Amino acid sequence: KDNPEKVYPYAGISVKLGSKGTVYGRFRPGLELIRMRDLVRSHPFSDFSALRLQDHSSRWEAGFSLNVFPQFALDVLGRFSKVSDYPAPVFPSATVSILSSGSPVYYPGWLFVTLEEVKLNEITGKIDWAFIPSLRLFGWITFLHSDIRKNGQYSAGIRSNDVPYIPDISAYGKISWNFYREHEIALYSRYAGNRFDDIQNSIELPAYFLLNAKLDLKFGEYVIIFLTGENLLDKKYDIWKGFSAPGLTGYAGIRLVL
Repeated sequence: KDNPEKVYPYAGISVKLGSKGTVYGRFRPGLELIRMRDLVRSHPFSDFSALRLQDHSSRWEAGFSLNVFPQFALDVLGRFSKVSDYPAPVFPSATVSILSSGSPVYYPGWLFVTLEEVKLNEITGKIDWAFIPSLRLFGWITFLHSDIRKNGQYSAGIRSNDVPYIPDISAYGKISWNFYREHEIALYSRYAGNRFDDIQNSIELPAYFLLNAKLDLKFGEYVIIFLTGENLLDKKYDIWKGFSAPGLTGYAGIRLVL
């Protein structure tokens, strides 16, 4: 759609294991860096990352899906990616933006260097289990090894280092209960392991664990009143070096479903 003059091939094979599961393998060029787009959503990088990297990357995938019984699904996926001209963030600093009122606002300003070659090896396991129709457990865990293979234009001595801001382990879990008239209450958590702030791997950000909760009350077909609590344990952590994330936070509102 955004780059119609180019065609990217795709190959895949899958084998069914009776009625209980599937084994599959895929090859696809193009690697859209979802994690990086989350980190730098407000930066122009997020607008061109997918198109730029699709020309300089390839990814092999292999995995299996098991449905041991109708209410339980297990998925395991391995991804092995090689990316050229990888734009890695380095040395975030405070950038000043002036609002229309004249008040200064500070936000992370990113600098990027181009790494000639990066390898990303990832294994993800996912579980989806409905104990009963109204009670569901969902979660995933990812083990990801990032490796700078060629440093390109930047300083020497960083080969085999980790790519900044990509944790070796990340995980998510959610347990939800649907009760009277499709109302829902849920408890969910997120874990991010240690990760580095720079391509020299000299500054390490500690791991963090977040616990959140939400309540959705549905009235009729179109109105949902929601309550959300984030970071219920009021943990202190940095998403970026020197920029602390919010502590205990609560939201309430009305959502219209049209």
